[in-house]
Amino acid sequence: MARAVRPGGRVILSDDDYDGLRLWPEPPGFSSVWNAYQRTYDRHGNDPIVGRRLVKFLHQAGLLPRRNTLIFFGGCAAIQISRTWSGT
Repeated sequence: MARAVRPGGRVILSDDDYDGLRLWPEPPGFSSVWNAYQRTYDRHGNDPIVGRRLVKFLHQAGLLPRRNTLIFFGGCAAIQISRTWSGT
């Protein structure tokens, strides 16, 4: 991507960081299932926490990050969910 982008152009990266998931109250047995799910990524040669390394990868490619934004997706039992997200 660094070689393909025009001068002044942008490379935009977005990926997951599964270690950031938190539930409260946490359902019984959830953390062991979630940890096993993350290990399946490792075993297939993927990185379940690659999202936190994206800025480092930009630097290594010779690009200069302009902004690093964590987009939090979540909610709680009391939150109103839009029709689009709830499937209704």
